[in-house]
Amino acid sequence: MTTENTITLLKRIDNGDSQAEDELFSRLMPELQKTAARILSQFPSLDEPVDALVGVFYEKSFKRLGALHFNSSGHLIAVACRRMGHFVLDELKRKKLLQAGTQLLAQGTYDTDGVSTRAIKSDLIEIIWDELENLPEDLHLAVVHRVIDEMTYAEIAKAYGKAISTTHDNYRKGIEKLRQLIDDESE
Repeated sequence: MTTENTITLLKRIDNGDSQAEDELFSRLMPELQKTAARILSQFPSLDEPVDALVGVFYEKSFKRLGALHFNSSGHLIAVACRRMGHFVLDELKRKKLLQAGTQLLAQGTYDTDGVSTRAIKSDLIEIIWDELENLPEDLHLAVVHRVIDEMTYAEIAKAYGKAISTTHDNYRKGIEKLRQLIDDESE
């Protein structure tokens, strides 16, 4: 991919040329597939097709790249791959949360007052997810990787260049903060 051709395609995209958008995406697709495959290889228990993720990324996120300004094709590739990586991780977290939620909901029963515990669990999952997004980044990452990604403290610490004790503290503080936020929400 030459810089001139990339810049020309981006200008055509800015002018609303959807054919240029498709052409640019097809040029970037191998890099995006490599990025998705690299991340998915870290989660062997999740069976997620790379091409499907790249397709969803194109529909949801790729088209927004045209609004940014790039100096070179390398800059475009770097930004697109970084966004693809974040997109894949977000999709994996969503899938994992949905699986956990489905398992909880499958266990739902009705109590004697006729209130569905299934509905209560569903609301609780939604509250937890919302509050999880509000945690400081270090706490958020520790909780997400420990609970949703099922990583060990050592794996999380290694991934972020932190001490295992710091990772454990961040997880503990994150869980405590979530409990506090949920208690505040229920009052």
